[in-house]
Amino acid sequence: MLLRAVGPTLGLAPFNVFGVLANPRLTLYRGSASLATNAGWGGTAALIAAFTQVGAFPITNSSSADAALLQTLASGTYTAHVTGSAGARGVALLELYDADSGTPAVELANISTRAMVGAVRDGALIAGFVITGTTANTVMIRGVSQSLGTLHGMRRALGASQVAVFDSAGRQIAANAIWSKPGRGNSRAEDEDDDEDRQSEIEETSDRTGAFRLPRGSTDSALVLTLPPGAYTAQVTGRNNASGVALVEIYEVR
Repeated sequence: MLLRAVGPTLGLAPFNVFGVLANPRLTLYRGSASLATNAGWGGTAALIAAFTQVGAFPITNSSSADAALLQTLASGTYTAHVTGSAGARGVALLELYDADSGTPAVELANISTRAMVGAVRDGALIAGFVITGTTANTVMIRGVSQSLGTLHGMRRALGASQVAVFDSAGRQIAANAIWSKPGRGNSRAEDEDDDEDRQSEIEETSDRTGAFRLPRGSTDSALVLTLPPGAYTAQVTGRNNASGVALVEIYEVR
């Protein structure tokens, strides 16, 4: 696996992101055990080769403070943390790439990221993902908000989320604001049967992928989509001018 925490490079052309995290530190955990950490990628030949192999954009300054790790990992669940030095804050990009060559015995099954979310697009929690190959693939995308508080005791959990998916041209493909209701979650009496089908689909897909079930009636958001190969972006924002901590999740549905 190739992991990157990009901060300073985001502030340069062609990205020109304002307010980047100047000195990101990337730490990889399995459970509570720290496996590896990096706070300056160093321009090593192995990392440069991995960037090229997976198609990641190059970090041209070998002495930049961006962080990167190349790790061989056994099957399991892992967490990558991106933090700033001395409590610094800013915008950073956390990337995970499957850097295996040939036909791997294990594959990346899902990714999730937790962060502070705002009510407008500038405050969105953004997750990009790529479907490779020649055939369409089914994914489940969730914006977990209220359930972070009710199920997991997360303080400052976002009360109500909405999730939207965009293609590489920036066109919105689908959106949802209440996971148990189709589309944007607009409630109409004649849609009760559709709502029941929708709940069953999300619950069955959650069971199939190993995701925890969202409580019925919660204001979390979710989509199940079959998408052709390409690059996509999922954005989670708060509804009703809400802000708080949310989780964006992307699962491959097999």
